[in-house]
Amino acid sequence: MIENYREVYGDVTLSYAVGEAAYCSPRKSGLPLAEYDSVEIALIVSGHESFLSPGAIGLAEFDALFDGMIAGRVQRADLDRLRGALAARAGVEVRDAERVEWGVALS
Repeated sequence: MIENYREVYGDVTLSYAVGEAAYCSPRKSGLPLAEYDSVEIALIVSGHESFLSPGAIGLAEFDALFDGMIAGRVQRADLDRLRGALAARAGVEVRDAERVEWGVALS
């Protein structure tokens, strides 16, 4: 099972995947997001049909984390740096991730 989360920073959505079938640690489903040491992430930019690398939005210093358009096993410190850069780019504070299912926020 894969659990999905997202944070929205202006025109960019940072998408997280965790669980038994995701590139994360531990590879378990059902844990609070904060208990994962690493997560799988992707960047979704409004107006684009596919995931984009950080360099495509001016954050090339994070490209090394990504294998193409997806980044697996991203350590918490790298994730926090990316979140901060996305927030600064959008001119907002770092947001809390919200759980989503197929792109729809769960209430």
